Amino acid sequence: MSEPRPFYALIITPTRELAHQIGEQTAGLNLVQGKSICTVYVVTGGQSMIRQGSDLARGPHIVVATPGRLADLLRTQKSYADSGSVPEWNLSRVKVLVLDEADRLLEDNFGKDLAEIMSALPQNRQTLLFSATYSGAVKRAVESARATAIAENRNPPIIWESKGITESCGLKTASSATVDTLSQYYLITKPELKDAFLVHVIDQFLNENSHSLIIVFTNKCKWCHLLGLIMSSVGIQSAVLHSSMPQSDRIAALTSFKSSHVRVLIATDLASRGLDFPTVDAIINHNVPIRPKDYVHRVGRTARAGKAGMALTFADLFEIKRLKAIQTFIGSLQV
Repeated sequence: MSEPRPFYALIITPTRELAHQIGEQTAGLNLVQGKSICTVYVVTGGQSMIRQGSDLARGPHIVVATPGRLADLLRTQKSYADSGSVPEWNLSRVKVLVLDEADRLLEDNFGKDLAEIMSALPQNRQTLLFSATYSGAVKRAVESARATAIAENRNPPIIWESKGITESCGLKTASSATVDTLSQYYLITKPELKDAFLVHVIDQFLNENSHSLIIVFTNKCKWCHLLGLIMSSVGIQSAVLHSSMPQSDRIAALTSFKSSHVRVLIATDLASRGLDFPTVDAIINHNVPIRPKDYVHRVGRTARAGKAGMALTFADLFEIKRLKAIQTFIGSLQV
């Protein structure tokens, strides 16, 4: 990047929040003597497509995008290519493609949008996949890339695997799914007592750890709102984050939490992937995650970079089966 060129790199990530975080970090890394040596543009939903098309036409050096919005922009570009009514731009000059949180991109409902994006990219490029879990979808993608490379007499993909997990038919096959500095606990309780226990644990933890932050994960948007109201009623300030919120409210919630204006974030799995909160010391699962790997991503928001962290999962009698699946997946949990 000593001589930046338009559309040098494209970074695809599954959520708006993660896209904006990557954009901020990338912009900070390319400062030289206080001046930016390349332009970074973030493309996500919740913003004007007309403005985004105009900004892309200026040829940013690095684009960070969610697949849905970028694919929509590409389709719009195709539809109006001959009319001259939309600014012209394309991805034919991309040299580096990054798929962040690749397991989710390849497993969730991003297939159609990813296909649209891939068709607009040049064949002669470097592709990097990053994933906390080496899932079946990631493995199949790597094997497909290897077969294609061999058939075309190119270098096969290189796999670097840090301490993490590999999935095979839903089972963990590596030595550890979570870091050693994370203390993990669960509490089996009646459904009607969960909220009372949650308030007690949060209040006690905040009083004993004056600078720590807590993320409470729950499975549905409506439960986020309900828990936010409960926290407010007992005098605990919190922020709420889920996919049904307007983008401006999402950004405001994250900003408030990152700045420690509020010390409790109540979120769906929208906040479980990639987001970096250095001062989060505790994760509380108000519900048992539906998939074991979702648990791994949730608790991965704490105990980062060698720091200690704590994860507590509340489970009622209807969630025991899911809890046991997590225990099998990660090794063990403490009562």
